[in-house]
Amino acid sequence: QTGQHLLKELLNSPNYSQVHEYGRRVTDTELLSNGKDKLQQKVIDFEKLNELGLKDGNWDVVFIT
Repeated sequence: QTGQHLLKELLNSPNYSQVHEYGRRVTDTELLSNGKDKLQQKVIDFEKLNELGLKDGNWDVVFIT
């Protein structure tokens, strides 16, 4: 619940031009009303986090829920 609420807030905010969602599954975009065009989703294997190169990303803000 917390993650979906945060995702909706970020997508509705004019302060964020891109929102990337990484998780075991992606959020159904039918549940989202605004900002779908700035959402990028990716399913990841949490057993292989070191192989994904996420720590090398160019992030301004990171939220973990």
